[in-house]
This record gives sequence, C-alpha cells and structure tokens, in this order.
Amino acid sequence: MTLACCCASLIPSSLLILQGPNYLWSVDGHEKQAQPFGIYIYGVIDTFSRKILALHVLPDKKKETVGNWLLSEICHIKGIRLMV
Repeated sequence: MTLACCCASLIPSSLLILQGPNYLWSVDGHEKQAQPFGIYIYGVIDTFSRKILALHVLPDKKKETVGNWLLSEICHIKGIRLMV
C-alpha cells in the first residue's frame, strides 16, 4: 500500500460549487527551480474552466513581488473576480 492510498481516506474532500467561469481564480507558485536556477514560476487559472489566465517567472518569492505581479495581471485581464 502506498502512502497516497493510506492517507487518502484521512483527508476529507469537499464539493466545490462554482457559479460559472471567472467566479474563482486559483493562484499557485512552483518553487522547485529556485535552488538550481533562482527562478519562481507563478500562475493563475480559472477554477471553473481550468483555463490558464496568467503564467509568469519571477526572480524571488517576496510577497511584494508576487503581489505586484498579481495586480498587474488583474489589470491586464481587465477585472477582478468575486473570489481569488
């Protein structure tokens, strides 16, 4: 039995009810390339349609850098969703 199989029953899953496209955006970062290359990859997807709205490489993971990037993407996409 793998770790994923034995732990799957311990973490309850919840039903996510969305009212349609652009109701909820998911923002996530990938930091595995930080040690060897010094880059951080961040992205934004529409949770309903799984459409990639933004994908960007940043030089650091400071909240000011990520926050400024996210605000610029919101302006570029021309709007803010009900939930981010």
